[in-house]
Amino acid sequence: MLLQFTTAEMKLNTKTFQWHAKMPEVFQEHDAIIKEKTMEYQKALKLRRERFIEELEAYNLQVLSKRSHGTAPNFMPLKCARYKKNTEFAKYSESYRE
Repeated sequence: MLLQFTTAEMKLNTKTFQWHAKMPEVFQEHDAIIKEKTMEYQKALKLRRERFIEELEAYNLQVLSKRSHGTAPNFMPLKCARYKKNTEFAKYSESYRE
């Protein structure tokens, strides 16, 4: 008994046996995607790192300014006003970054 295939079945059968020929092109495309995404993520990470350093520096300035306030009994209204102004500025700059 001899099997008879239609033209569509023959084309499908040929594609099945020739799929491996397209694999190098697929791997090259994926390598390009990986390189592109790696560069994107590295840039984003550098930006996040810079912002984190800026945030740490701002926290450091806040800590240094609080050291100059002295102990609790020595607080003066002027120093409290300065602290309030600094915290409002920090809140404003945080909302501006977002």
